[in-house]
Amino acid sequence: MFLKLSNAVCVAAACAVMLATVASGTGCGIELSAGMSCSDPQCLRNYSGFCVRGFLEGSACGHDNDCYLELSCQNGTCLKAVAASKNYGVGLVAAVVATLCFGSSFVPIKKYKKYVGDGVFSQFLMCFGRFFIGCIILVTRENKQFYPFAALGGLLWAAGNSISVPIIQCVGMALGIAIWGTTNMILGWASGAFGLWGVRKEVPNHPALSYLGAIFSFASIILFVFVEPYHPPTPDEKKATDADGDEKKKNYGTVNHGTPLVHNNEEDGPAMEALAPAMYEEPPASPTHPKHPTIADVIGKKKARIIGVGLALIAGALFGLCMDPAQNLMTHYIEFSQDRDEKFSPYGFDYVFSFNCGAIVFAFAYLFIYSALRMAGIKPSERYFNPVEHEKVILPAFLNGMIGSCGSAAWFYANQNLGLMVSFPIIAAGPGVVSALWGVFVFHEIKGLRNFILLAGAFLAVVLSSVFSALGKGT
Repeated sequence: MFLKLSNAVCVAAACAVMLATVASGTGCGIELSAGMSCSDPQCLRNYSGFCVRGFLEGSACGHDNDCYLELSCQNGTCLKAVAASKNYGVGLVAAVVATLCFGSSFVPIKKYKKYVGDGVFSQFLMCFGRFFIGCIILVTRENKQFYPFAALGGLLWAAGNSISVPIIQCVGMALGIAIWGTTNMILGWASGAFGLWGVRKEVPNHPALSYLGAIFSFASIILFVFVEPYHPPTPDEKKATDADGDEKKKNYGTVNHGTPLVHNNEEDGPAMEALAPAMYEEPPASPTHPKHPTIADVIGKKKARIIGVGLALIAGALFGLCMDPAQNLMTHYIEFSQDRDEKFSPYGFDYVFSFNCGAIVFAFAYLFIYSALRMAGIKPSERYFNPVEHEKVILPAFLNGMIGSCGSAAWFYANQNLGLMVSFPIIAAGPGVVSALWGVFVFHEIKGLRNFILLAGAFLAVVLSSVFSALGKGT
């Protein structure tokens, strides 16, 4: 009887201690008040005023796993990760950096775009360039975990990127960009506004301003579509003009208002990397450089339009949702760290490597299947594309991927600090301004009062989108 009573007392005492521990807040990751001590068996170390695990009393932490949940190891000290992860001003700077990178990523490959053929090989090189940058970022991070769910985002991006060339073949660049660009921006913005894919729902302080930001971003993309590139006539065209005296041939290098912009040799990235059509258009056919047949020429314009519009919607959805997996982990890292053994992170840079791994895995699988089909004698792309000249596109496509990856890394950092409702309207539309500036001041491919008026309107729309998106979110 005495033994049973003593056991009951011990159990009651243990329960009381456990309740006292919970009530006094001395568990893992809990900040200690004066006179309190850590009592959770998993986290008995008192470091920087928090109960933590993984390293000896008085020693410095080496990585985030030495701390717990809300805590992050910074300069040997465990600090609150949430407080250290948000900086509105730095987030806006990151958005500008992403805009500059995406708007300039085409520069290395511009001169060699006619050699990329159907784009399968150049996409692999672009993704390899992204993987290379991801490895460099991984080396600099204390958190070197691989997140498969974040890699899914990279796979989605690469999948959308892989169908951009067929889209342009079917409906032309102007319509293709208009569809996938706006779909990309709207879905990315909506992911934050409505909490798609499990992303934590963002509540702006001024919803009306946030909606205005998305509307102006949409308007800027549409304005960029109507900018018409100028291509100077070739020597053969000049001779033909002089011989025939045909006044119309003096403008042979311009694009007709009613003709879809067709581009069949470019390996295009997502919408934010191809918002300025003037940067990507090929000169029209000439006697010495005949125009290669397009998908629309082979299967008919009506069928090609249906296919192209459908693929453009799919590509836009893939681009707009590719950031969601990492953003989901980033915004729910505390809950996920409790349910799993690995530690998740609130920092965007910690997911860049995983994202780029997903992209290179898809690109490799796509190239492998493509090569296997060609070895089996199945070569449908030869009907629509020029042959690939591998040695001429290796370095340009690799550099293209590196620049694009730097832009994606900055985008992750912008998402971390600003949220999707602010970052997407800015970064989806801003690269068009950068691309246009390259075209005006460096490549001299945008000329004429009409084009300059459209660019001014698009630039103003981007500025208003950025301002209203920032003001709508608030600080």
